[in-house]
Amino acid sequence: MSHSTTLLRQLTHFATVDPTISLPMMMTLTVMAEEIDRTGERWVRQEYIRDNMPVSSASVSRAVTYWSKHHDGKGFVTTTQDPQDRRLSLLSFTPSGNMFVQGLFSRQEKNDEEDESKDT
Repeated sequence: MSHSTTLLRQLTHFATVDPTISLPMMMTLTVMAEEIDRTGERWVRQEYIRDNMPVSSASVSRAVTYWSKHHDGKGFVTTTQDPQDRRLSLLSFTPSGNMFVQGLFSRQEKNDEEDESKDT
């Protein structure tokens, strides 16, 4: 699958949530998913997302609020206070958030595995 096809599929997946969704909202969820996957943790600091996106802190805060309250009030993301530094927030996916993120990346991972098997 080409990168443009993957991107189009992912944008379409986001549009199932909200056809007018903003780029910072999509980026927030994607950066969060990638960092959780990279570290193996179940959470990510909101500060990490802010520091790794080319948008304002206010945009990240709005996106976190959006993902926390979306999907019939159940939300895709939960926020908790960092016990080591109460000024910071820890973000994690709800079960519905995990399912949504898996839908974003599942076909891509499958195609990556198929490409790797062709190389061997």
